[in-house]
Amino acid sequence: MTRALRYLLIGLVLGFRPAATAQAPTEAQVSAAQAELIQAADDGTLALMGLVARHGDTIALTALGEGVAPELKLAAIRACPALEAPEACLEPLIRELSGRDPDLAPAAALALFECTRGLSADALARREASTAPLLHAASALESAVEDSHLRPDLARLANLGAAALRAATQDGGPERP
Repeated sequence: MTRALRYLLIGLVLGFRPAATAQAPTEAQVSAAQAELIQAADDGTLALMGLVARHGDTIALTALGEGVAPELKLAAIRACPALEAPEACLEPLIRELSGRDPDLAPAAALALFECTRGLSADALARREASTAPLLHAASALESAVEDSHLRPDLARLANLGAAALRAATQDGGPERP
């Protein structure tokens, strides 16, 4: 009996299911995860990092959508720098930065800065991430800076984020599709 077959049989005996048979989370599980996200945001960066490590990027990305309670969205924004692939949250963060919410816009600006500062061509290549969305995000950030309602401190963070995005796409050689 091969080692792989032995492990498969042991897993079946112990009741492990293959990932393909995993069920979608229930409404109660989603609510519990959202409450955990809010609590982790209150507890600080290490708690957010642990939460994202346990639940994956999806926990924050789904809470960045439209129609989400502001408290939950704020917690998701704070979790963005801890994501495995922080480039996935750039578009919703830029949308919140450009908004007029006095709590979400500054949090989005800071999260954008932290996310873009951590991006590099090497990290993108390891994840096989395309650079085209980063160039689009850099342009969107530059457009947001030109908007007259953006506070000067938020505009400065947006400029730094745009520069970091452009640098991450240029130091890896030619643009990847």
